[in-house]
Amino acid sequence: MNWRETWIVTRENIPVRIPNSRVADARIRNLSRPSGPRRCSVFVDASYGDPPDRVLRELLAAADAVKEVRKTPAPLAMVLEYKSYGIGYELQLWLDHYAFRRPIMGEVRRHVWYRFRRAGIQIPYPVTDQVLNDFMERAIVPAEPKAAEAAARRRAADLLQSDFVRQVLSGSDGRLLLPEEELAAWAARLESVPFGRGETVFRQGEAGDCCYVVLSGRLKGRIRHGDGEKETAFETGPGAVVGEMSLMTGLPRTAEVTAAESAELLRIPAADFAELLARQEGLAEQMSRLIADRVQKNRRQFEELLAADEAGARQALSPEGLLRRFWRLLKGTRDR
Repeated sequence: MNWRETWIVTRENIPVRIPNSRVADARIRNLSRPSGPRRCSVFVDASYGDPPDRVLRELLAAADAVKEVRKTPAPLAMVLEYKSYGIGYELQLWLDHYAFRRPIMGEVRRHVWYRFRRAGIQIPYPVTDQVLNDFMERAIVPAEPKAAEAAARRRAADLLQSDFVRQVLSGSDGRLLLPEEELAAWAARLESVPFGRGETVFRQGEAGDCCYVVLSGRLKGRIRHGDGEKETAFETGPGAVVGEMSLMTGLPRTAEVTAAESAELLRIPAADFAELLARQEGLAEQMSRLIADRVQKNRRQFEELLAADEAGARQALSPEGLLRRFWRLLKGTRDR
């Protein structure tokens, strides 16, 4: 600044010269001073059919997934207003680098979309668009059922070619434990879920009530060993299965798995796995013996679990322990 003009630098790092006569009458926002965290907001709508508590929970989880968002002050999600087509929400964030808020907030919005899609939360259209969509659905015969059937057949075909079928649903001779048609019909009812790049699928040490088959994209995993200094990293692609041992044994997750790129995963919950076990008499016993045998062959993968709780882990990984786990899953399904 001098007596005649003032130089400022824009967010694009471009210097701009402004006469002081204009500066005196202008409103200037300084994004670099004072230093310290600044607050900004992300606005998003959700449908009236989605419980606000669920929406607020997913918004906070999306903020937590972006490392540039400060943990303190903590993000705050709130119901903002009731609109004609949905409920408006605000997610308040605190950032250290306010000048770069746009890409950071864009990353938060990206995580919001993926979390909303997995949670079944709908981002509504404005009323005018919704009315038009309703009219078009009534005026034109919808093609969604055919598309849904094609997607279900694709999921079933992908599952039949996956490691889950080879490692869990096939005997020592490589033959399926269930008829292929029956397995395909079961797989067609499973749900595929999207994960965006960098999102966490599950963390090491968490309880696991499902496993995932990779339909597309790539996942990367990290195993932290007991001493805390060594880590084992791995990557998996289409056809791979992750989290299956926690589903079958009830033991905690042995690795942290994240999406290395956008991925579509086939989710196999405990209830659906139990329903598969109930399809054929004696399948639970046969599968428990098969899995216990494979655990013994890959014993090194479970050495740390055995060291942490030798008696409990040995019991969970034994044929009898696996069978008890399967019967509990079956009982829970029947009770529902």
